[in-house]
Amino acid sequence: VVRLSPENRVRELVRMLAGNSATDQTEAWAKELLAKGAGQA
Repeated sequence: VVRLSPENRVRELVRMLAGNSATDQTEAWAKELLAKGAGQA
């Protein structure tokens, strides 16, 4: 188990959400989900 950097957290969440068809919108959703999870949204 490795702690991910903030950038890699976004990348991994994008991969889980979209698989091989990642888009800018998917990245925006991932950032929004992470912000909500951290209580920032």
